[in-house]
Amino acid sequence: MFQPIREDVHARRLRRILCPVLIAALAPAAFAADEFDAARAAFDRYREALTAVGEAMGRGDQAAVAAAESTAQQFLIQARREYELHRADNSRKPDVLAGYADVLQQMRDYDLAAKFYRAAAGYSPESPTLWLNLGMSLGHMGSSYRPEAVAALQRCVGMDGPPQLRGQAFIELGDLYRDMGIAPVAADYYRDARTLVPDSLEPPIALAAMELRQGRVTEAAQAIEALGNLPPDASGRLREHLGAALTHFEDRRLSFEDTAAAHLAYAKLLFLGGRYQDCPGPLERSAALDGNNAIAWNLLGSISRQLGNEQRAREAFARSLEINPDQPRTREALDALAQPPLSN
Repeated sequence: MFQPIREDVHARRLRRILCPVLIAALAPAAFAADEFDAARAAFDRYREALTAVGEAMGRGDQAAVAAAESTAQQFLIQARREYELHRADNSRKPDVLAGYADVLQQMRDYDLAAKFYRAAAGYSPESPTLWLNLGMSLGHMGSSYRPEAVAALQRCVGMDGPPQLRGQAFIELGDLYRDMGIAPVAADYYRDARTLVPDSLEPPIALAAMELRQGRVTEAAQAIEALGNLPPDASGRLREHLGAALTHFEDRRLSFEDTAAAHLAYAKLLFLGGRYQDCPGPLERSAALDGNNAIAWNLLGSISRQLGNEQRAREAFARSLEINPDQPRTREALDALAQPPLSN
């Protein structure tokens, strides 16, 4: 059995910054004009700015991303200021309490957000959105709040709400049980989410990462390959999930079989998780165990070129073409590499 050397990598907790905003958009409410109109308008502008952030990210326009993020932050601060100016914390209206909590949750002030979602749910217990957002906020507050988070999310999935809401609640439950180390229950919730919202890429991505967390590197790589080409936002979520799963894999010193296929699969997961510098080791081992796999040589060539090792990249691409000459893109990559200077 092969056990990779542990890398000192700090996993970031996965956050769905857009999720509460999208949830709120699923069930827009008509509000009577009141002193909180300016706060609601500012939060609407914040949502519009977040949409602009996503569009700019899709274009790869980093300057536009930065500008839209700055605009979004300004509107979010304005929304909070307006809610607090008119003492939303003293309101008994569930829509006001929930609106204020939405702002707090977006600012990652999860304890206060949970307080006001809880109050809003007390006035409007039939709302699945409130129970979902309460569970999400509590889920960010540490292990001591997990039982209440689970109860809130289970209440949401047991209600007759839109599939997107209940599907997100299943995903949140999966995340909670994953973080508690109860993998079978987490996987069951992710499967429930996949059944409820089959068009969502989040459940299959989470399930693939669960395979890796349990040491099944080949199965994880196959599950991801089955998803095909992912849009930019899903690719970012995949990288986050795999980054956390890789850290879990290493922290627990899990292992996989010392086979060419397993090392190649592990290298692919490292690559998709953004761990490019760690890819050459398993790729070299895969090539040593099976020197006739053109895919492994191509990936080694691409990674070596990206890491600045052009000599190894040339060798890898050349070997791949020896195995299968009918690879136009590999030949183009080899031709594009500068030839080493002649020695005197």
